[in-house]
Amino acid sequence: MSKDPDEVDDCVCVGPVPIQVHVVGHDIEAGTTAVQVEFLPRPLASWRTDDVAAALEAPLLPWQREVMDRLATDRPALKVGPIGLKEANAFVIDHHRHHKASRGHKFSVSVVDEAQRIRGVGIAGRPVSRVLDREGYLEVVRVCTDGTRNACSMIYGALRRAGIALGYEPHKIITYTLATESGASLRAAGWHEDGLAGGGSWDTPSRRREDQAPTEQKRRWRAGVCDV
Repeated sequence: MSKDPDEVDDCVCVGPVPIQVHVVGHDIEAGTTAVQVEFLPRPLASWRTDDVAAALEAPLLPWQREVMDRLATDRPALKVGPIGLKEANAFVIDHHRHHKASRGHKFSVSVVDEAQRIRGVGIAGRPVSRVLDREGYLEVVRVCTDGTRNACSMIYGALRRAGIALGYEPHKIITYTLATESGASLRAAGWHEDGLAGGGSWDTPSRRREDQAPTEQKRRWRAGVCDV
């Protein structure tokens, strides 16, 4: 957050991780303040506007106070937790743009707000590819939110951490997005792009199938890179 009232490009920067700001020095001539940022385990929405002003040791500009007040009321505080497949699938059916319920899972996670309303779910299970399944891969097969900001990256981060904690090698934890999707939430959660993969229809003259998902080319992501 800029404190210089004469600066043209003042901004308030916020992210999915709550922070505490420590003032470490002032440059009186330049009119700037050096700060140190500490990441905290509590929701950003729990910060009061006056906390930020006190941390910066200076009054906030009117527009800065307006933004902070709006963030404190408009953005729900989110928390990651476990969820059963039945409940996760019910959310997918209601909210996913192009996928239906998953037939099975190894584990699922949810993101809920302060009122315990589900804002998003993620389902991890066996890979669609039998080859990858035999090689010990874990695939994130569904991620779905109601559009709540930061919910998607929180889910991808939780699925990544849970898979690693269960003993899966990070480069063998994979997921796919449509090639036209940016993948910003995956990058924010520490996933690595692995290039284009797959796509096309499962329907063939010898074995008729109804496609349950978009047939455009996909982009694969890994929770980590291989060390060898």
